[in-house]
Amino acid sequence: MKPMIFYGRTRMSDGKGVVIKSLILRAAALTFAAGTGLCAQGAAFASDKSEQSRPNVLLVVFDDLNDWVKPLSDAPSATPNLSAFARESAVFTQASTASPVCNPSRVALLTGVHPTVSGIYNNAQVYPRVDHWIKDARNLPQHFRDNGYIAAGYGKIFHHRHVEAYENADIWTPGYYAPWNLEKEEALPEAAEMRIEIPGLKRHFGRLPDDWDRDDPSKMQQDTLNTLSAVNFLNGAHDKPFFLALGIYRPHTHWYAARRYWDKFPREKIALAEGVKEGDLDDVPPYGRLLAYADAGDKRSPEDYADLKATPEFAERAPFMRNLRQDYLVDHDLYKDAQRAYLASVAYADDMFGRVMAALEASGYADNTIVVVVSDHGYHLGEKEHWHKSTMWERSMRVPFMIRDVRPGRRNVRINTPVSLLDVFPTLVDMTGINAPKHDLNGVDLAPVLSGERRDRGRPVVSTLYRGFHSVRNDQYRFIRYPDGTTELYDMQKDPWEWSNLSGNDRYAPIVKELSSWVPSAEEETVGHVGDKAP
Repeated sequence: MKPMIFYGRTRMSDGKGVVIKSLILRAAALTFAAGTGLCAQGAAFASDKSEQSRPNVLLVVFDDLNDWVKPLSDAPSATPNLSAFARESAVFTQASTASPVCNPSRVALLTGVHPTVSGIYNNAQVYPRVDHWIKDARNLPQHFRDNGYIAAGYGKIFHHRHVEAYENADIWTPGYYAPWNLEKEEALPEAAEMRIEIPGLKRHFGRLPDDWDRDDPSKMQQDTLNTLSAVNFLNGAHDKPFFLALGIYRPHTHWYAARRYWDKFPREKIALAEGVKEGDLDDVPPYGRLLAYADAGDKRSPEDYADLKATPEFAERAPFMRNLRQDYLVDHDLYKDAQRAYLASVAYADDMFGRVMAALEASGYADNTIVVVVSDHGYHLGEKEHWHKSTMWERSMRVPFMIRDVRPGRRNVRINTPVSLLDVFPTLVDMTGINAPKHDLNGVDLAPVLSGERRDRGRPVVSTLYRGFHSVRNDQYRFIRYPDGTTELYDMQKDPWEWSNLSGNDRYAPIVKELSSWVPSAEEETVGHVGDKAP
């Protein structure tokens, strides 16, 4: 079977122009129609959609997807569906997450509230249960429900653990929700035809047989099942406008994908990532080196790292850190395998995105649906000697962020002003014409930027790892400040890989001073329960 681009009214073909069999959803069969890759009934609902006074919203959230996608870089990835979507969208080329960690990033995205205001800094905090006003703030799906929308969500949208807390939080329209499934994820290693363990760490990845994620629901990863749920939703008739969210878990670890995705990236052609440099951490303050090294058998950590881990700012996070080191993977001859696994997972995730976009195109809803595509944060692939997120550098912070507007004339546009995932909430409020929420939103409405009325966001983007760890990004520089006052400054136009820390150079003192003024002067205490283990 030869995968083809789903999006753009193409299809899945076996090389003979024949559309492949039916794909089975949990409770219903979906038969792909020849020439569209979708259920034939979807097009019948165009008239229902045209009667809606407000546009629909489709929000697609990837996990750990960095900028190794064709709209943003020339990296050796295979993302034809994202590339096709970019040609019809506004692409924000300098988008940053509010936090380079799953839970705080998603809470910020979905509430429009910055971590320093919400007190949500780590993965152990169960957002609907924290002792803080943020749990009562109406998040995006709730707010759209309040404004007369159907709110449907499939997959990892909020953080995936503590599923019962989210199920009981009355977030989604009843009957339109399927959460992330831990059991499905834990079953993958046994199904793999090839599995690779990282010595000394609870990290593994593998290749699934090529009959996975095709026709048999017992051989479908949860991303496939959740995507088909979203497809099924789009094939339905709805008497209200809808807010549909699809959380695609890959390329989050553990990296498992079918053989056909691995085969796109022959091992002998895998090379070091362009941003990998020996000695890259030599001019980085101790806190930064600690974030890069963490607890992955760091054989070069200075003795004072133990003192840093004992500080209140770091103690709440240190138990969760199990990051990979670049030299560790190289020493164990695992670098190429790890990169292949990540790229295979990205290719699989792109296919899932293509399916849901093809469903939207054939449904009759496409002309009245705003589509927003983001990742919760980036991911290092060896840069800064690091394989993970949870750092203050560009590799953790930069994310894909694209919007396809229902208005004509704003397609295939690249917007270079730095923006934040915090901006999604206020932008969708403006674009759909719904009421503003009662709580204050910390992001910026990008609708004037999308329409061309304004050229930039108006202020730098501030991202926070956890208390005392902040990054400020403007159109040229990334500034980083740690709890002990140590700093980093990089000229992102001249030094995109952040190899030269300029913060100690007197010539750049005015820039350091200016960007320092954007660092939050007040930070909410960490709220809720911080567990002994990362959920």
